[in-house]
Amino acid sequence: MTTGIIGLDPLGPKGVKGDELMNRGIYASAASMMASQHRQRLIANNLSNSHTVGYQSQKAHLSPFDQALIHRLNNSGGREALDVLNQGSRVSGVSTNRANGNLEATDRPTDLALDGPGYFQVETPEGMQLTRAGQFSVDDAGFLASPEGYRLVIEDGTGQVGNEAFTVTGEGVVRQDDVVLGRVQIIQADPDASVRGPAGYFEPPDGEPVADTMTEDVTVRQGWLERSNVDPVQEMTQLLATLRHYGLSHSALQIQDGSLDHLFRVLESF
Repeated sequence: MTTGIIGLDPLGPKGVKGDELMNRGIYASAASMMASQHRQRLIANNLSNSHTVGYQSQKAHLSPFDQALIHRLNNSGGREALDVLNQGSRVSGVSTNRANGNLEATDRPTDLALDGPGYFQVETPEGMQLTRAGQFSVDDAGFLASPEGYRLVIEDGTGQVGNEAFTVTGEGVVRQDDVVLGRVQIIQADPDASVRGPAGYFEPPDGEPVADTMTEDVTVRQGWLERSNVDPVQEMTQLLATLRHYGLSHSALQIQDGSLDHLFRVLESF
């Protein structure tokens, strides 16, 4: 920037060193590179879970850092504004795509899918976790459990189906003939306010009461599974754009580094 050259003398009374202005540019480029890296990690995680049952993709949102006003000290000791400095981009937030994945019929009675909003609740060694993955099976004690061994939470009953045939209604009621074994607990929660774990599991948001919120907008489908809502083509497109953004930031950093090196060589010649 033209105004920045005014304060280029590193030994004079003008206040702003030329290398400080250059370093700010390097920091801005580095910040943009780190933001791109974070975005790349999320995209890679989405692609690796494109076949994970019930997985909901995530997206990083980039925004610029707050602009900074550059000052210098004038000959009388006062401050004089030079210009506004853009400090690069950052990850301002991560959002979850809550759109339903495609439902696929499996004809396995232990497979459950949610057609609509909400999450299953399972018991884990770390406490209650929420998930869209309904790939359950009957464990040794006769309870419905995830592939990791986490038991599905059934309210108003034991949910112990054993080795006998059972049905699950659209409202989540588990029955064996005319006997009601309980009802699948469906939770409405904000995944963006939660700590996500592997394979799409996440903890209920801190301070949010975990309560059954089954609504008319959601239907439990027995013998179906919800596939991941990841769109591989869209993710690859975003990955290419992110890699290009990273490359441009890296090139800008190299240019500024070369300019700073040249500046030091010129100053050393005096």
